[in-house]
Amino acid sequence: MGGRLKKLQLKQRLSKDNTIITLVNSNVAKNGYKFVFEKPSEICLTCNLRKVCVERLEQGRIYEIIKVRDKKHFCKLLNDFVSVVEV
Repeated sequence: MGGRLKKLQLKQRLSKDNTIITLVNSNVAKNGYKFVFEKPSEICLTCNLRKVCVERLEQGRIYEIIKVRDKKHFCKLLNDFVSVVEV
């Protein structure tokens, strides 16, 4: 999984300045869906997807999904799949 994570991080750096790549529960990964980022869980702090998932998000900010990518990852916190999205 390390190679996939590095590719995802590279894509994140290459994305437009205003666009953030993150991960959301696949059940809500739809264009136009809005969410408020609260704070990372204890589990998130040790997850190898942390950098892509939560590090660029600001606590208390509202985000809107503008694009859902085809890639999914398994989330230990949710015990379910999360989708790669642009917000």
